[in-house]
Amino acid sequence: MTEIVAKSIVVRRGARFLLDGVSLSAKNGEFIALIGANGAGKSTFLSVLSGLLSPNSGTVEIDGLNVSQMPVTKLARVRAYLPQNPRCEWPISVERLVALGLTPNLPVFNGMPESFAPAIERVLTQCDLLHRRDQPATTLSGGELGRAMLARALVGGPDILIVDEPISGLDPRHAFDAIRRLRDLAREGKLVIAAIHDLTLAARYAGRIIALAGGQIKADGDMGSTLTADLIHDVFDVNARVTGRSADAAVDFFEPD
Repeated sequence: MTEIVAKSIVVRRGARFLLDGVSLSAKNGEFIALIGANGAGKSTFLSVLSGLLSPNSGTVEIDGLNVSQMPVTKLARVRAYLPQNPRCEWPISVERLVALGLTPNLPVFNGMPESFAPAIERVLTQCDLLHRRDQPATTLSGGELGRAMLARALVGGPDILIVDEPISGLDPRHAFDAIRRLRDLAREGKLVIAAIHDLTLAARYAGRIIALAGGQIKADGDMGSTLTADLIHDVFDVNARVTGRSADAAVDFFEPD
């Protein structure tokens, strides 16, 4: 079993608390949607969970090991992290960009092993990028680059996938494709934690929803127990109507009072 446990995470910037005593326990097979308004602390929390940001206090453990003490290569093999608004500054091919996700598994000497080719081919196909494999990554549209970065995160087959707004900037078809892929990864036994702004998609595809506001967790549970009109008003300061369940769920918004 793969498990990540965060205990009483605190992140401060001066007198401001970005995270204030946040705790989480999650295991393989879960797809967790992290929701909240801009500035709620979602990206900060994901960075801490990934081991990329050290909290002022509190700990994060993966399978009982403190992430701050894990060798970088081992951590990179276990979890993949996809930041919000990823960028590529070098005109390398899409295929090569995706292959960078295999860096923790590369041998010290020689080039890319031929045994890695099937994994690269698989994720290029899954992310609808096979026809772009030789194109310079710097010439991709924003949505295409987002898919390429998702493919790079997936190619190494990590046990834990942490993604920040993975469907931001994607057209409807590819947004559905991406979130279905995340759900399917959880069903295959991976642990997926994703910040998602689209509450309808979060309600339909995630098995667990965590709502953050002011650096604290305001709700944690399944769609029915967490995603209510009252919670949405408290977290986002808008009126909403939540209808349906699971695959038929929908969230409609109205102007604030």
